[in-house]
Amino acid sequence: MKIQFDSTVVAATVFIFGIVSTATLSILMMYHNDASIDQAAAAVLSSTESKIADRLQRYEYGLHGARGALITANEQSISPALFKRYMLTRDIEREFPGARGFGFIRKVTEQQEVPYLKKIRLDSEGFNIRQLNPHQGDRYIIEIIEPLKNNQAAIGLDIASETGRRSAAEQAMHSGTAKLSVPITLV
Repeated sequence: MKIQFDSTVVAATVFIFGIVSTATLSILMMYHNDASIDQAAAAVLSSTESKIADRLQRYEYGLHGARGALITANEQSISPALFKRYMLTRDIEREFPGARGFGFIRKVTEQQEVPYLKKIRLDSEGFNIRQLNPHQGDRYIIEIIEPLKNNQAAIGLDIASETGRRSAAEQAMHSGTAKLSVPITLV
């Protein structure tokens, strides 16, 4: 007995089998590609997180060093010259890549503002407190910063006069650790 195949049926069957096979392989390849992309993205994210954490930890070490210098010198008698001497022992560009400098911010209540200005102007003639936005409450004044060359405009800035800066400063002050601020425009 001889089986006869209709060529149209055979062609249609092969065509349908080809389409189903291609669709199945395409879907499997898509899932494989998605998994590969997710795995690669996770690896890049993990590496980036690690690099950011390392960079922040380096900055925190720099801040701890500056704090040690301030405590040793007594924060009430710290002078820009003394802080500069300490900062000359550091290589900011190599040790803390990306950092613009390190400084000292003094918390001054509204009631202390006038006596504070009188006292600081004995050493720093022309020192003024500048606010980005008028506000009530404590001032957080950038009193000293090094290197001064690229940071002169920051001297006297009340960072409590801008919400993002104030929030980061208060978080850092209460936690004793470095904190990131929201994006800000440098002065």
